[in-house]
Amino acid sequence: MNLFKYKALPLTLILSSSLSWGVEFHGYFRAGVDTTNKGESVDYRVNDLGRYGNENTGWYTLFLGDEVFNKDNRSVNVVAGLEGNTGLTKAFEPNGLPQDQGNLRAQDRSYNSFTNLYADFINFLPFAPKAHLWIGKRNYDKKELQFMDYKIVAIGGPGVGVDHIKVGDGQLALSWVRSDSSLSKAISPSTSSTTNDGLDVNVFDARYSFPIFSKSKFEWIADYGIPSTTTSQDTNVSRGLSHPVDNPVMLTGIFTTPFLNGFNETDLQFASKGWAANMTGLGIDLNTNSDFSQATGYRLINTGEFYPSSHVIIAHAFTYAQAYKLSNPESRALDLRQGNSAHVQDQRLISLAVRPGYIWDQYNKTTFEASVFKRENDNTTLTGSKLTIAQVISVGESMLTVRPEVRFYATYLKANDEKPFDDGQSNSQFTIGAQVEAWW
Repeated sequence: MNLFKYKALPLTLILSSSLSWGVEFHGYFRAGVDTTNKGESVDYRVNDLGRYGNENTGWYTLFLGDEVFNKDNRSVNVVAGLEGNTGLTKAFEPNGLPQDQGNLRAQDRSYNSFTNLYADFINFLPFAPKAHLWIGKRNYDKKELQFMDYKIVAIGGPGVGVDHIKVGDGQLALSWVRSDSSLSKAISPSTSSTTNDGLDVNVFDARYSFPIFSKSKFEWIADYGIPSTTTSQDTNVSRGLSHPVDNPVMLTGIFTTPFLNGFNETDLQFASKGWAANMTGLGIDLNTNSDFSQATGYRLINTGEFYPSSHVIIAHAFTYAQAYKLSNPESRALDLRQGNSAHVQDQRLISLAVRPGYIWDQYNKTTFEASVFKRENDNTTLTGSKLTIAQVISVGESMLTVRPEVRFYATYLKANDEKPFDDGQSNSQFTIGAQVEAWW
């Protein structure tokens, strides 16, 4: 499809006519309404306690794709993907605002970005029949813990790769992606020099997925980061003004198997250097910076759902993560002398969510979710819990694999070591709400 040929037409007319041109449209969104008895509702440590009944912003991912060439068993697809967040407080919420804009409440911050703009060339490589060669900007095959709404593996940015390469009984995928970071703050602010703090980071990603037995499969994912520094950045490091810039590694193994008409997935990860902090931080930023030169971390995740009987379903998510030596001794000693205890060396996270449900029929069920977490580091310990009950209307019995879904819920949140609710006056919150979640 040549959109430029129709540049004089309104965009709405082009999109409304797209079905006749075979354009594929798919995506995801969540949206809804909630309220509390004490002002605005606040979502609390979503990645630790889970998003179910614990959110007040709406995320969306929209994809447009089209096959622009098909001949001699070769084809080319083009894909554009837009992702973003929208507040859920009023009808008109301007988009494109910075994610960290300080004068807005979190739920009023609306922003978006084109995270996918790439072309996919299928069956063009003589040495790999039916392989896909892609190039452009892409959020590449993210692995997500749906319960806690965070990415286990998230490699994204401009890049090039080849996937669907058949090797034995499995498939191999190789890619090179730019995922830039920034240099850390200087070791001592009084001795810092002015230099460009942008840091080019090249990420090399290799994946191999293969069946092992009875519909079970295993996937290996290896990621290696290579930062490219400027001469002035290297000089600052050599003079001891900035922390070293290291090459991080992340290794991930994912085992998925059927279990009592449902499924069970186990993820085991190891990360080093600037990526180690993500094991407990649950983020997706590949931080090749700061004083992480000695850092290591690992994470164990188990999730899934199963059916003990024809009318009962149980879903769960468990995370145990640790990260070590997140600051080197010199940085930590300097911080303590300056009265700053922000630097920590070790972190630990334990998180558990369980969601049983009673299935009334294929389209209706009642669910209850209980979740708890504990975070520890050198300085603090945080714990909290969440209880949610929901009446659910959906297009199938599953809780994790079927959408669209509508839920009417009531949630009680409790923070044991902080006061995040009611403008910092309360450590608990009761919320009622309704939400829809869909993918297509």
